[in-house]
Amino acid sequence: MTESAPAPKQEPIGQTPVRRSTFRPRAPGHAVDVVRGANLDAVGSDRPERPRKSELERALDTLAKTPPDEAFLAVEALHRFDDDAVLAAVEEHFPGPLWFDRRHLKSLPTAIQVSALGCALVGYGELSVPALGRLLVDRGPEPRFYASLVCQGIADTRLLRPLGRVALGSDAGARTAALAALKAQAKLAGYQGLLAWMRQVAVGQKTRQVWRVRSLAALAALGDATALDVMLECLGERDRSIARAAHDALVVLTAHDFGTMRLQWRRWRKAQGNLPRVAWLIDGLSDRRDSIRRHALDELERISGIALNLPADAPRAAFLEARERFTRWWQTTAPR
Repeated sequence: MTESAPAPKQEPIGQTPVRRSTFRPRAPGHAVDVVRGANLDAVGSDRPERPRKSELERALDTLAKTPPDEAFLAVEALHRFDDDAVLAAVEEHFPGPLWFDRRHLKSLPTAIQVSALGCALVGYGELSVPALGRLLVDRGPEPRFYASLVCQGIADTRLLRPLGRVALGSDAGARTAALAALKAQAKLAGYQGLLAWMRQVAVGQKTRQVWRVRSLAALAALGDATALDVMLECLGERDRSIARAAHDALVVLTAHDFGTMRLQWRRWRKAQGNLPRVAWLIDGLSDRRDSIRRHALDELERISGIALNLPADAPRAAFLEARERFTRWWQTTAPR
């Protein structure tokens, strides 16, 4: 990683064909004895042979060229080899030929939509975790992005810390992918500890500004309702970059917007702050701003699994109907 966030508590060949030498003397009167042969180069020295590929390498070559609908059959074929050898080779060549173009993404691919090598990591499950951890920490932004996508398909506490670091890293795409992966880890025992670390980063007066800003954005994207007071505190920062980041985070977290002054937010906090975040989002469906209503709907659809498929130009009345629908859903599913 170019910028590290503070760490949380790889055909057989036959004989080489005879080719005519193109070597020429470098100056008049300078002669070179040209010797031609299957294993000799133009000036008579031994020509090294390309090493033969191992059976594992050939299997990996086959896997890398496999289309998405056949990938897991190719992954199964790898199980006749030593697991450590397979995973070391997959890690070395990851992500391999990709199945999508990152430059034209409309939504993030799932863990098994990245590449055949990505499917191999998912297929090996928890055995892949050490390799994924190294890909997230020791490689550049591109491998981190693809590794984070793969992590959506593997829930393991050991991935929390490296994903948390990527979520605060310098590459925006990798941050987005890491946050998507962290949402898939939300039920793990160490997840709340990771959120607590991010909250500490957000308020740390001696922490670099950029990490504080990214921590606020990450907490909001992860829907951490316990970060509400942290965001309100940061809203009053003299550093306006942090204050603006806190305001943006509050809007994302609550699906409300009371501006950049703390007074209005504190009044709302007193009245509604102890309610679950779902209640904030349901209330946000009635907001008069299109962007707030759409954000609230997107979050509620993600959380509930209910897809209303409202068109982009849906009128406010449609969102009010959606509010009634999600209110009934919450009344039947909320913890008692």
